[in-house]
Amino acid sequence: MKIPRFLLVDSDNQFHLFGFSDASEKAYAAAIYCRSVSDTGKINVQLIIAKTRVAPLKNVSLPRLELCGALLLVKLMDFTCKALNYPISQAQFYTDSTIVLSWIGSHASRWKTFVANRVAKIQTLSSATQWHHISGSANPADLATRGVSSSTLLTSIWLCGPKFLHETFPFQTDSSVPALNDAVPEERYCTLQSIIVPNHLPDSARDVIRHLIRKCVKCCKVKASITNQMMSDLPSSRISPAPAFMRCGVDYFGPFQIKTIKGRGSKSFKAYIALFVCFTLLELFI
Repeated sequence: MKIPRFLLVDSDNQFHLFGFSDASEKAYAAAIYCRSVSDTGKINVQLIIAKTRVAPLKNVSLPRLELCGALLLVKLMDFTCKALNYPISQAQFYTDSTIVLSWIGSHASRWKTFVANRVAKIQTLSSATQWHHISGSANPADLATRGVSSSTLLTSIWLCGPKFLHETFPFQTDSSVPALNDAVPEERYCTLQSIIVPNHLPDSARDVIRHLIRKCVKCCKVKASITNQMMSDLPSSRISPAPAFMRCGVDYFGPFQIKTIKGRGSKSFKAYIALFVCFTLLELFI
């Protein structure tokens, strides 16, 4: 990678790289910006590399797509640092998904295969202290996941990065990440901890949450409604007084093979059974 001229201006002769990731139901993306400060104190922020991938055709939850975006970012940052072949004083990562931040801040063995494999790779290429939270409106990678016109792109934060990178001392105020409960399964976390889901998530996230709840056996048992058995009224023939054997029922079944005597050589023959039921007698036991 050829080093641009603006990257050569830094008071410490070092680069400060800032990476951003985001995802939507259509795509996930990563973008890396370089921040340099001249001897005169002038701050220069430029986009140096970005990458976007289309979301898989298979239905994948939005938090998992956000995790794919985070993995794409660390791989892109690793490639950039090696390609520049220049001292990197600082590399920071930003995402607007607090669920992803919680996943990255926990041991990979806590999660199921899909999340565990990607978290392990992210933790190999970065540390949890390098990851920070950023609002969706300030995240430039958000533009790459939802699509914008070329005219809008030129006047957006896509080329120059978020506003805080242009400050004298860039900092991230919203870096707190809620701790995860070990007893909560990974696939239910985004449902039970809905308070930490970012505001920019599309309305279709509700469908994903409802789908997860319907798949949860425990949730279905807790929310199940108790039904009462409905009894129909007895027929008038069952409650009207009548002489014995006035109303009878009969059932006929068979044949059965029976023998008149035991022992060898005895012949068997067919037999049928007729069962008569007196409803008047049955009423005595109801």
